[in-house]
Formats: sequence, structure tokens, C-alpha cells
Amino acid sequence: MNKSDLYFGKPERKAPAQVILIHLLIIPALFLIHLQGITQPVEKPFPFIPFEQIRYKVSYNLGFIWLDAGEVLFRSDTVTFGGEPAISLYSFGTSYQIYDILYTVRDRFSCVAGTVGLEPILFTEDVWEGKRRRNSELCFRHDEAKLRVAFSEEKSPGRDTVVPLRPGCRDVLTAVYYLRSLDYDGFLPGDSLRICVYSRYEERELTVLYHGKENIVTRMGDNYLCHRFSAVLFGGTIFREGEAVNAWVTADQRKVPVLVEADILVGSIKVYLDEYTATDWDYKK
Repeated sequence: MNKSDLYFGKPERKAPAQVILIHLLIIPALFLIHLQGITQPVEKPFPFIPFEQIRYKVSYNLGFIWLDAGEVLFRSDTVTFGGEPAISLYSFGTSYQIYDILYTVRDRFSCVAGTVGLEPILFTEDVWEGKRRRNSELCFRHDEAKLRVAFSEEKSPGRDTVVPLRPGCRDVLTAVYYLRSLDYDGFLPGDSLRICVYSRYEERELTVLYHGKENIVTRMGDNYLCHRFSAVLFGGTIFREGEAVNAWVTADQRKVPVLVEADILVGSIKVYLDEYTATDWDYKK
């Protein structure tokens, strides 16, 4: 398998900054890499293997108006990488064409991870937001505790360097799936969760709170018992410093994110589970 094999099939039409927020909402909200500084054990078999595909609709609110602005896809599969069994993870977001005239964003994330602890091996991203385009690649050398970072952006100098790799630190995509591999039986409402993730070309930490279990009714009328989490976000072009994003994940063996909510600089966002495909999921509502 080579680098191009990290993408599934032919390129799809790509994603508005408000729409691709699923990558900024689900991923930061679900980065439970450390609990009180201790790496959590992974439940096996992984709930998203041998194959899984999840599609979300992203709705944007401005005042009293809610608009379905786009969709996001997550996909996992088993592959062979470097002659060894591995797990391939992929995420892609796209705006609906009618909103591209306002602000077009196309984000694509891919990663190959190990089959034991879901440790990241190679991560790539292709981000297209408005008139800006950037690409990055993270190559994890766990045995050397080093991370190779290659980063490029239009009209900016590129970067290709090797930095120290902190134990337990992951890329954004394996962080999401690692969360879904954890056992929540020991979690109590009010527990504080520390997050370590390498994004773009720097290491970041977020604070996440566990709120216990809640029942969530989707727009389709489905009722799910879920774990609820919230994360305090960094400030930026979309989020206010200190704003919280909330996420609900099914309280079953799959731990599927079904709803994400967050306020942004202008309006708010809701991300809804729209379609789930797997080999043997039969969730009892």
C-alpha cells in the first residue's frame, strides 16, 4: 500500500468552513486520549472494524433559521501497510453547492494505524478553505519517539522537520476512533479528561468533561442512550476562546457519535447522524 492508497476511490467533490466544522467539532470534542494523565486501555475487537461508514448532516443556525449546509463522511477499513495488517481511517466533508458561493471549504483526512493500540503510523490531510489550500503529512516513529512533519500552504514557505513525539499523542483522526475504543464503565459525571493531539505542525491539548448518560432523540425520531461529553475549544477564525462543544456518543459497544452541538462566532452548528453502515450493528434503542 502506498500513500495514494490512503484515499478511498476517486476524489469526491470537496467541502464551507461552516460545513466542515464536523472535523473541528467531533474531533476536538472526542479526543479522550488521556484520563487524568493515564492512557486508557483499548477494548478489542475495535467497534468500527472490519468495515464501517458514517454519514452526518451539518446544520447551521443564524437567528431563527436552520439550514442544512453540508455533509461529512467517516470510513474505516482493514488494509495491509508495509506488509503488515493495519487499519485505514478516512474522513471527508463537503458543502452543498448552493453555499459554496459564500465560503467553500474542502477537507480530507486519511490515516493508517496499527491493529494493537490503534497507534497512528501515517496521517495526511488536504484542506481547502476559501482561497487557501494546505497539505500536511505526519509520519509517526514510535520506536524512536519522533514525528516527521511535512507541511505546505499556498503562498507560504513549506516545512519539513522532525520533532519529539510525546507518548500517547495522536493525530486528529485516530484520536476520534481511539475514543470509541475506550471502556466508559469507570467514568463518572464531572470527570476531567486531558487531550494530547498533534494538529498541523504543533502539539495541542484540550480539556474534556464527561457528563454521564442522556437520552437523545434524533431528527428522524430515533431514541439513543448516549454518553455526553463537552470540550473547551481554542479561539480562532470560527470559534470564540473558551467556547464549549457538546457531543453525544451511543452508550453501546459501537459508541457512535449521533449529535454534536457548538456555538461559533456567528450563529451555531448542529451535526446529526444521518446514515450508518456496518456489518453487524443492531442498536437497541
